Amino acid sequence: MRYIIATAAGNGRGSLNGEADLSLDQLALRIRGIMRYRALKLVYVKGGSGVSWADFIDMLDRIWPEADVVSIVTPEVDRLAQQQHCLATSRRPCDNLRSLPR
Repeated sequence: MRYIIATAAGNGRGSLNGEADLSLDQLALRIRGIMRYRALKLVYVKGGSGVSWADFIDMLDRIWPEADVVSIVTPEVDRLAQQQHCLATSRRPCDNLRSLPR
């Protein structure tokens, strides 16, 4: 399973897994299409560099209805994920992340 990581870019835009920015409406539609076929509807969310809290919450509000679980990736979690190639916040094993840029 590929992790879905939505990143707020600000100004009503966001991206999925480091791809090109989309409007928040397009982002929500894209997530809906991806989640349609998944049993576990999990989206990780984070804010891009310099993105305001208001812009981050705006993205979160738009994508929340498309997922059953939304997990916020803090800078510390992001740093650990880069080191361990894992987004699991528990002590359980996880798959390597292929979608995170190295």
